[in-house]
Amino acid sequence: MAKTQGQASNGPSHNVFRILHDKADIFTERIFGDAIWSKQREILHSVSVNNKTAVKSCHGAGKSFTAARAVIWYLSTRKPAEVITTAPTWRQVERILWKEIRLAWGKAIPDIQALGTCLNTELKFGDGHTAYGISTDDQDRFQGIHSPHLMVVVDEAAGVTQAIFDAIATLGTGGEYRELLIGNPTSTNGRFYNAFQNPELGYHCISVRADNTPNFTGEIVPPVIARNLVTPQWSADRALEWGADSSLYRSRVDAEFPDGNEDNILVPLSWIENACNRSPREDNNVVAQMGLDIARYGSDSCVIAGRVGYSLTQLDTLPGHTGSLEVEAWARRNAQDYSAKHGKVTVMVDEGYNPGVVDHLQALHDDNINYEAVSFGASATNPE
Repeated sequence: MAKTQGQASNGPSHNVFRILHDKADIFTERIFGDAIWSKQREILHSVSVNNKTAVKSCHGAGKSFTAARAVIWYLSTRKPAEVITTAPTWRQVERILWKEIRLAWGKAIPDIQALGTCLNTELKFGDGHTAYGISTDDQDRFQGIHSPHLMVVVDEAAGVTQAIFDAIATLGTGGEYRELLIGNPTSTNGRFYNAFQNPELGYHCISVRADNTPNFTGEIVPPVIARNLVTPQWSADRALEWGADSSLYRSRVDAEFPDGNEDNILVPLSWIENACNRSPREDNNVVAQMGLDIARYGSDSCVIAGRVGYSLTQLDTLPGHTGSLEVEAWARRNAQDYSAKHGKVTVMVDEGYNPGVVDHLQALHDDNINYEAVSFGASATNPE
């Protein structure tokens, strides 16, 4: 293989490693001769300079290709160093990420290959200087791992249990630490999801949508790269097969976490997240309104909520087994207090399970309070 820029004739020089110490993207180009596209460069740069990186990606974006290069870069530019890779199943460890590591190792310049030996799921540079894959079926496998330079790569991170992430969290307690979580956003539970929701966890977060990739954007890449990336035709076929609004499409194409099981939800998770993240709209015709949902069976609660314009300003609950008379008195007190603060208020009362409550409330004559019955189980007034 022809020498690349920066390759020394008798082994990589200390200066080369110093230059590439914080440049995993340049390492990938020089050591493997790989062409990388913009999002891959962004991921490799983040791993170079951030302690923790989380990447949610569409299908077919080259995420395992990128993670494999990061593993070899870290092990080659630190000494001693240890890199742990894991995934939800051993099959994923061995046949996805470590397949890419073995392929990358075979492309590395001879001077890098001379540093160690690549086995099926282990890259050995010497005692205490190694990268290896482990499965997630036993969290004890993550105990007792220490190195001055430690990196953890979690592939298909959405499928890894919280217990494993708790074990991983004990590793980065001293020395230099890098963590890379990468995968399709298929679950709204666990550390991978929380990495994107909670900035306090300290992850630099990257999203790679299908329409970010070169076959969509027109970014110039070699044909061999383009052939292995997601295409507009594939995405269009999945829209027809799965539905563009399905959780599967959101995850595999849009690189978005699913809303949940659409057949069993009323308010999708994304609506709630968007509501929390946006500023209230200006409203020149502010209306004060309350909603009363009355429970009767099981573990449900009676709930009363108040809004002024687009802002939720009150939320209160009672146990679902509370008697009707007590629910009526509680709702009336809430409405009176709300009216005292905001003036005229309309209280929308669900009459489904317990219509007697709304009948009694409507018989009251409280100033500035109007009780209206709502039946959420009724047919729409306009079926169209």
